[in-house]
Amino acid sequence: MVLQAVIAPPEPLNPLLDPNSFAGGTTPVVLGESAPLASEFRFTRSDPPIEVAASESEVDLPPPPPDASPLVADVPVPTPRPPDLQTPVVRPPLRAPSRQFAQRGDPAVLPSSPVDHRSFFEKVFGLNQAAGPALGYAAPEEGLFGSGRRLTDSPARAFGAATAVYEIASHTVYMPDGAQLEAHSGLGDRLDDVRYVHERMRGPTPPHIYQLTPREQLFHGVQALRLNPVGGGNIFGRTGLLAHTYMLGPNGDSNGCVSFKNYRAFLQAFQNGDVKRLVVVARLN
Repeated sequence: MVLQAVIAPPEPLNPLLDPNSFAGGTTPVVLGESAPLASEFRFTRSDPPIEVAASESEVDLPPPPPDASPLVADVPVPTPRPPDLQTPVVRPPLRAPSRQFAQRGDPAVLPSSPVDHRSFFEKVFGLNQAAGPALGYAAPEEGLFGSGRRLTDSPARAFGAATAVYEIASHTVYMPDGAQLEAHSGLGDRLDDVRYVHERMRGPTPPHIYQLTPREQLFHGVQALRLNPVGGGNIFGRTGLLAHTYMLGPNGDSNGCVSFKNYRAFLQAFQNGDVKRLVVVARLN
């Protein structure tokens, strides 16, 4: 029994413990003798291309868009600004023109002036002209011997020394010393209206230059002064014109004479030699 146990072949080893065995029980071979394993992958023949039958009617494609115009053409042009909103142009200050010789062949063209058909006296005394800016109405004189308002530069100085100026339109006599005396001439609706200086006994005193002389006798109890036209002659056939105080009412109406509200101041200036002439004008320009 013991001998059989010794002679009995050994039990096979576990493949995992046998160094000469490999997993799966396959004996390894040389790399060159190994063959690729069979694969179940198979190449299939390519299927023939599927032909799509053309439709009976082809779809019309839209025509290609035209070439795009430049972008500048699509930009709207801004409208011009109104003249009153435009930026003012700043111009450099003008310099005084240098003295140059005028070129020959280019004569200067002067604007033509309107023809003046007035007579000499009408031009001198401002008759038949458009009404200019009248001076302010003279304020009433203060007191019996008041000299009234005064101007620093009296318009009477332009007519020479010892000369007073009576402006019909402003009812004012400008004295050489700058004083202003209220005066009127004319009767009723003709009072101080230069359009009627040609009417006798009703119109204002005709514009002219008059030399002053005392009247020989009192005129209604007043020492009046005569208005003698320089150069002689009768202006519009009117004679016997005087300078005196108010006689025909509080408005200074007269038959053509110069009626002073403060006649005593004018008479005193004449007696002192300060006034020798009276220039009557329709208005001062």
